[in-house]
This record gives sequence, structure tokens and C-alpha cells, in this order.
Amino acid sequence: MPTHQENRHNNYFVAVCDILGFSNLIRTKELGVVVGQALAWFRKALSHSVHKVEFPDAVPPTPDLDRHTHVGAVLFSDTVQFYSKEDTDDAIREVLETVAWLIFETMMQGKTRIRAGIAYGEAFIDPENSLFVGQPIIDAHDMEEKQQWSGAALTQSAVDRLPEAVRSGKYADW
Repeated sequence: MPTHQENRHNNYFVAVCDILGFSNLIRTKELGVVVGQALAWFRKALSHSVHKVEFPDAVPPTPDLDRHTHVGAVLFSDTVQFYSKEDTDDAIREVLETVAWLIFETMMQGKTRIRAGIAYGEAFIDPENSLFVGQPIIDAHDMEEKQQWSGAALTQSAVDRLPEAVRSGKYADW
């Protein structure tokens, strides 16, 4: 029987998203303003993007981000990591949609912009113990840092994991 740790060792679709200009915000604003206004709004946008229900009036508890069936989410300072909870086309599509919603949300509201890198591969993900280790996390982070714009880009590993019908354009709604 597999142990708890072995169950966390799998292939994952991972998105690493950073808030652009966050360091400058920390340097120029009081910490209470950053946390109470900028991050509070961003956490609402995160919840809206993950769960795709009505935009929350109040800041939801961060653990609520990880309650989605297909998408896991973790927030650390100005970085959000999304990951597929299983290696299925439905879970991968949900991760892509969540990133797209967050990009749209942050471009249309407020002053927050994000950029993201998305990758696929073998990782160890154990949210209960805050352990997130693996090549797709590094690859997604590297791809995110290479971007000179607000938006997202997929690594070759992420593109290769997409269903053929998506890559060929047959399913354009992806």
C-alpha cells in the first residue's frame, strides 16, 4: 500500500504566477496598506478565479483556495502557485482556465498585474505540509521570469501535455 508521501509523487500541471511591481509596492506603501488593500483585493480575485462563482465581498480564508476539485493553490508573498490535483485533461483545463481568469481579473480591475509560467512534469506536492518540489515548478518559475509582459506562457512540457485536439485547434475553447 502506498504511503501518504508516495501518493503526493505524481505528474502535475503547474502554474507559477507573480504579481508585477510588488517589490516597489512594499518599498513605497505601508505594510498595512499592502496587506489590507492590495493583497486583500488580490485574494478575492484569486478566490473568484479558482472557484468561478460570484466575486467575494469579504476576503476569503486562504485555505479555501485549495478546496477546488481539480485545482490546488498556494499563496506566498507575491507568488501564487496553481497545480492540477490529478493528471487528467479536466484538471489541466481547470488550471489553464484559472490562470486565464486571474490574468483577466487583474487586468480589468485594480492596479495588479500578473505574469505566469506553466509547466508539466513529475513533482512532489504535499499541501498539508507545505512541500512543493519538482522540475515543473522550477520550469514554470523560469518561464514566468523570462516574460517581459503581463500574461502567461507555457513551457514545451505543458504544450506537449495538452490533448492533441487542443494543440491542433480542434477544441479552440481551451
